[in-house]
Amino acid sequence: MQIQVNNTEIQSILRKNYISISLNHLFEEVICLGRVEKVGKLFELSEKEEKVLEYLRENRYKSIEVTFNDGQPKLLLATEELKASPNVKLIDLIINGAYEDIKVITENGLIVHLEKKSKIKL
Repeated sequence: MQIQVNNTEIQSILRKNYISISLNHLFEEVICLGRVEKVGKLFELSEKEEKVLEYLRENRYKSIEVTFNDGQPKLLLATEELKASPNVKLIDLIINGAYEDIKVITENGLIVHLEKKSKIKL
């Protein structure tokens, strides 16, 4: 297949050889699948940064937010979507957790969506 390009700068770029590396695949191989200790040494991560990486690897959170203080992770806000069932008791969710924000959406008296946001001090 030939492409007609009039710009000489673009033509010179297209004539060169390139290697393509998937950064997503590389990130998954190094960060997500490797042992935290090895990754920590490879990238010189602090204990707090290793802890953040461990939470990311748990793969149970819908979203994770990290707040920083002086360039170091300070607080982790982890949002977890819980399975809504008729047997869920809100008092049990409140008693069992640490500092959490619980969001409940009901429809016709039944829980249709249940979400828990935890604050974790690093």
